[in-house]
Amino acid sequence: MSVGPASNISLAKMPRLMDEFIEALVPPPPTEDDIAIKEGWFVDQYDEALAKAKAEKKPLFIDFTGVYCANCRVMERRVFQQNL
Repeated sequence: MSVGPASNISLAKMPRLMDEFIEALVPPPPTEDDIAIKEGWFVDQYDEALAKAKAEKKPLFIDFTGVYCANCRVMERRVFQQNL
């Protein structure tokens, strides 16, 4: 296998990819619903969240996640941390 200039793998990105791979395998620390509620998130209150989204004319984002979901861990790190 060649790792020269023609390779599709960028070695500069390898540490980050490995970090995300390892992080994806580790279950997240447990969180409490009251912490999420204090931060303004709806927990198990679909009807209330939908009503608020309609009133504010905003889309409703529903996060389904699993403890061993690799894509969920990456999304939590990259998307949820952004201030919009």
